[in-house]
Amino acid sequence: MFSYDSWGGCNGDSAVVEEAVAVSEDTAAAMKAACPSCSHFYEVTLDKNQVCSWINIEENDYRGLSLGDGWAFVYRFTEDNGEFSAELLDSTATYDGWTVNFDSTFDYWGVEVQVVGAYTFPEAAAE
Repeated sequence: MFSYDSWGGCNGDSAVVEEAVAVSEDTAAAMKAACPSCSHFYEVTLDKNQVCSWINIEENDYRGLSLGDGWAFVYRFTEDNGEFSAELLDSTATYDGWTVNFDSTFDYWGVEVQVVGAYTFPEAAAE
């Protein structure tokens, strides 16, 4: 869910569903170079390209996860000419063996937008 307090808050649909597919071994190796602590790499497709009636978001994106006993780090990757760079989205996420719960913020045209979400695995991910 996306939310913000400025200008009366988020008007419009704020929920986004991400469908994730594990990346190929070659892509995972390139992403691992950008995030050595990551153990899981995904290409995600979002079900919309705009939230709150005006905030544009990427419909296709990359995520990386570093999973531990009760904790997780969530990363977003950007790609430029085959080179990946990683941005830490949440270093305080929780992981219970099935679900990663995360919370992050970003600046969008001077508005601090909060994102709260969960990644649920269809089967427990190996740590």
